[in-house]
Amino acid sequence: MNLYEQLQVVRERLEGIGAHDDSIELVDNLLKKAEPAKYDKTNITQIQVLRHMLRMREASDTQKAKEKKKD
Repeated sequence: MNLYEQLQVVRERLEGIGAHDDSIELVDNLLKKAEPAKYDKTNITQIQVLRHMLRMREASDTQKAKEKKKD
């Protein structure tokens, strides 16, 4: 599966578990950016996609904002 396909699977799984809207929005933004690679034949594993997402500033900023709300 290429990047675009993996992101689609991640999005479906997030929806299936009732993930927060911010998480789904992050994946939607990545899907838009990955659209040019929609038919790319380069394979990427889901774990590679998830690792990249976790390293993104947007993901850490969202987590930090949630932690501040708890305080």
